[in-house]
Amino acid sequence: MQILTDPAIFIWNKEGFIEASMTSGSNVITEWSWTPSESAIYTVQGLGNRSFSANFTYSKVEEGSQYNVFVTAVNSVSNSSTSLVVSVYHGINGISFNCSSKIIVEENATFIFRMAPAAFSPSGSLSAEIYYGDNSTSEILNLTTRLAEMKTSGVSLTKVYAIPGNFSILFRMYTELDELNFTCNIIVCELLISVLSFDKYAKRNEEIIFDFLYETTLNFNVSVNFGDGTVYENNSYILFDPYSIQPFSKIYNGLGEHNITTTICNSCFCVSRSKPINIFGMVIVNVFFMIERVY
Repeated sequence: MQILTDPAIFIWNKEGFIEASMTSGSNVITEWSWTPSESAIYTVQGLGNRSFSANFTYSKVEEGSQYNVFVTAVNSVSNSSTSLVVSVYHGINGISFNCSSKIIVEENATFIFRMAPAAFSPSGSLSAEIYYGDNSTSEILNLTTRLAEMKTSGVSLTKVYAIPGNFSILFRMYTELDELNFTCNIIVCELLISVLSFDKYAKRNEEIIFDFLYETTLNFNVSVNFGDGTVYENNSYILFDPYSIQPFSKIYNGLGEHNITTTICNSCFCVSRSKPINIFGMVIVNVFFMIERVY
C-alpha cells in the first residue's frame, strides 16, 4: 500500500485538514507526527484506492512557521510512510464588533470594531466588508494599515437609516487565508410626537372621547393614567405597521381636576406627557322673582 499527501496550509489555533489518499490496503491505522511529542492516530476504513482527511490544530507557532509532518500507515500485512510540509500562518484573531442597538430615523448608527492589544496581526492583507441590511451598497475597508488603530481606539463607521425597521447587519473580515463574520441587529424608529386630544372641561357621568393628534406613520403602544385610579392600556398594536390607533373613551364619576398622563412607546423608547381635565356637575340656577304692587 502507499499513502499520498499534498503540502498543506494551516491557520494558527484553528482546526485544519490534510487531504490524503491511499492506493490500497484495508483497515489501515495511520500515525501523524508533527513534533517529537505531538502525534495523532487515525484509522482508515475501506478497501482499495480511497481518499480521507486528517484534522489538526496548531496552537503554538511563529508567523509563517513550517513543519514536517511524518505519516506512517500500518495494517496486518504491510506498512508505508511519507512526509509533507505544513505551513502555519496567523489568522484573524482577537476581534470584537459592536453596533448601535436602537436609533431614530436620520440619526447616525455607529459601528465599532477592535482588535485586542495582544492579538497577533493576521498574515496577508486584511480587509472588511459591511452589509447594512437596508439594500444599500455594502462598504469595503482596507484595514492592513489600520491595525494599530484597531488595537487602540478601534475603527468606527457611521450610517444613516432613512426609514424605520429592524435591520440585520453582517460584518465580514477577511484575508487571503482566513475569514471571520459578525452580525448585529439595529432597530430604527421614528420620533414619537403624537399628543392625546380631549376636551379640557367635561361633565361628570358623560362619555369622554380620547384620540391622538399624530404626525407619526407607525403604530405604538398606549398607556393612559386618568388620574382617578383608572388606567387604559393597549399593547396589542403591531409595531412598525402603519398607524391604526383607535379612539377610546372614559366616564368620570367624581368632580374636580384630574391630571391625565399619557405614555406611548415604540420599539426604541417611550414618551410621557401630562395634561389636566376638569370634571363638573350639573349647574342648578335658582331664579327668584319679586312682584311689586303699584298703587
